Amino acid sequence: MTVAASTPIELIRGVYASLDERLEIGRRRIDRPLTLAEKILVNH
Repeated sequence: MTVAASTPIELIRGVYASLDERLEIGRRRIDRPLTLAEKILVNH
């Protein structure tokens, strides 16, 4: 059985490119460093 990735690489690159910006917005909103759980929630 062959397994192949079906998510376009452009979509993946776009998601990772926006991570830092979204985390910075989250940090500014709560005015402190984010926990791992908060980082995950901010980026979803």
